[in-house]
Amino acid sequence: MTHSPLPACWSADANPQESLLQKDLAAWRDYIALQELVTHLPIGIWLMSPDLKQLFYKSPCCESLWPESLSTETGCFWLRGILAEDAEQVIFSQEQALDQGILQDTVELEYRMVDPQKRTRWVSVRLFPIRNAEGTVEGVAGIGEDITQRKNTEDALKYIIHQQTLVNAIAQRIRRSLEIEAILETTVQEVQNLLLCDRAFLYRLDFDWSGTVVVEALRSPDYSLLGRRLTDTEFIANYVELYQKGRIHVVDDVQQSNLSECYINWLTDLQVRANLVVPVLHDEELWGMLVVQECEQPRPWQAFEVELLQQLAVQVAIAIQQAELLEELKTTNTELQQLATLDSLTQVGNRRSFDEALPREWEKMALSQASLSLVLVDVDFFKAYNDTYGHPAGDECLRAVAQTLRTAVKRSTDLVTRYGGEEFAILLPHTDANGAVQVAGEILSRVRQLKIPHSQSSVSHHISVSVGIVTTIPHPALSYQDFVKRGDQALYEAKHQGRDRMILAEYPDFLD
Repeated sequence: MTHSPLPACWSADANPQESLLQKDLAAWRDYIALQELVTHLPIGIWLMSPDLKQLFYKSPCCESLWPESLSTETGCFWLRGILAEDAEQVIFSQEQALDQGILQDTVELEYRMVDPQKRTRWVSVRLFPIRNAEGTVEGVAGIGEDITQRKNTEDALKYIIHQQTLVNAIAQRIRRSLEIEAILETTVQEVQNLLLCDRAFLYRLDFDWSGTVVVEALRSPDYSLLGRRLTDTEFIANYVELYQKGRIHVVDDVQQSNLSECYINWLTDLQVRANLVVPVLHDEELWGMLVVQECEQPRPWQAFEVELLQQLAVQVAIAIQQAELLEELKTTNTELQQLATLDSLTQVGNRRSFDEALPREWEKMALSQASLSLVLVDVDFFKAYNDTYGHPAGDECLRAVAQTLRTAVKRSTDLVTRYGGEEFAILLPHTDANGAVQVAGEILSRVRQLKIPHSQSSVSHHISVSVGIVTTIPHPALSYQDFVKRGDQALYEAKHQGRDRMILAEYPDFLD
């Protein structure tokens, strides 16, 4: 088909009865006079009959857009080659604009087609009716252009925005994790889900720059490296300093890379075909690497994927720092709590720890209907000991007695406290009277074995203690205040009966 300036039926010599556009002939002559310009436009322009069945004119660009479709001048050539999944909606939109076979409304179409090279391209087509002064449609003009680049740019932009949204969401999930292990697990799982890679893992470096795969997320369990200790000699020799400065390692295809043969063999042994490595810098030090790999085939890593991994590595570093600060805070709080409930002299619990533990254990034993025992211990004639041997010796004596009490109890739930002055209190949950008596007997024996001289004692030549014991199963008729009071009475009885002994307050006495 030649590129005539005007279709024959629109020429000046045409029979007016054969032309529906005679009145607009001058205008169309002016338009077609611009054919030289149109020839160089990167868009296709064509003129058709109102029913879209006869082609009057096409610009050269149409042939580049639809090279095989223009072998005929009839039919909607712009719909040929369209992908099947786009065809239904495009044809429906075009038919909606037809009324009794005549195009009445402007149609704008965007769809994908396959060109002769089997490439998928995006095409934009606009069809608009040409009307005469009376409003009658006398023809149809069409404009088509290849919008593949624009669509690809739009899709890439949408993908980047989507990726950034995901990164922000992942960062929030990472930061919500308060434990380092949970942070690392969340990171690699999210990376693997996002990039759909074979393997994503975090590699924690040691002091000698070897390291261990601490967490991983996999497409297949066959790719697992978890717990493997990896020593990358080339990394240690050539790349540590670069990674410390933020170097990123991108390899699309290990087998086609310029890496050393030794390094290629090492990566191949680890089932690595494509490799993307981003450093994780914590406090300006190289903590480790966030690694993404393909195991079976090459992968051209995209710039936005590299940037995504960089952003996540930064988030990991921040989260690790927060988790470490939290751990330090927990440790500090624990130490402060211990200081607040620890007697500084004897290093056993103080009176506050006893006052906090008693109501708690009382309630627990009441709920489980279990026995609770209290053992009160008082160092005999301690004032006389201080007066004779001095306060430093007295302090040393109390420390020795306190440690002896600690060795006399066997369970972590038993609580040894300094109740006041030279008096100690031992709280024994889930312990009946027989168990409490056994503990008290152990205390008396072990204190005697200390053989701390006490020349002013009237019951022994060495330090001795008096012990009061009380046991009950807590219930509403009793209170823990009365429980302690009865223990004090038992201790008083032990002193009154000669010291260096134990007295057990029987349970029935409690109800009197």
